[in-house]
Amino acid sequence: LQMPSAAIDSMTPGEEAAGLYGRMLRDIILSEMPDPATESALMRQYKAGRGEILQVLRRLMREGLAEPLPGKGWTMLKFNSDQMLKSYHLRGILEPALLIDRLYVIDRPALERLKADHETALATLSEASSWREIFEFDATFHEVVARGSRNDLIVDIIRRQNRLRRLAEFFSYSRIERIRASMLEHVAILDALLAGDQAWASALMRQHLM
Repeated sequence: LQMPSAAIDSMTPGEEAAGLYGRMLRDIILSEMPDPATESALMRQYKAGRGEILQVLRRLMREGLAEPLPGKGWTMLKFNSDQMLKSYHLRGILEPALLIDRLYVIDRPALERLKADHETALATLSEASSWREIFEFDATFHEVVARGSRNDLIVDIIRRQNRLRRLAEFFSYSRIERIRASMLEHVAILDALLAGDQAWASALMRQHLM
């Protein structure tokens, strides 16, 4: 998971927010999308062609933020501040707890790869780094750590909560120093796990989520 330099499909937060994807994502956050959303309704709302609309809808579907309805139209992930508070409350309970569970397995090769990826990312992180790659990098960390639970239901919960985080954090990734600090917190958690100190890893995870 290397942080790529800026490329055509690796837009900065400002560029993504200004484009059709960013406009649609903003309207999902503000609950201003038609529901259900037909392609023709979206074409009118955004004054865009069907091809452009479909391209963004497919991307939102890959990210777990939109689902095609049987027959016609799309439904979007519902988002509100109460939902986000509940999401962070859930994660604040679940993620630290799974690290000290007696069934948690420290997958050393996976954690070492994750740490190496973080070190590479920290060395290349810049204002030009892709927001999308930054988010996926962060989401991957939480999913890989959760896999140590050996519980598919827990991993699925973390994956679902990451979809909500994608909405909540879309407009906050311009703070490069906060991103760097978050990655360093990840490294500290990984170091604790690799040292076999699950209690310290759990405490660090709780602080990280807060």
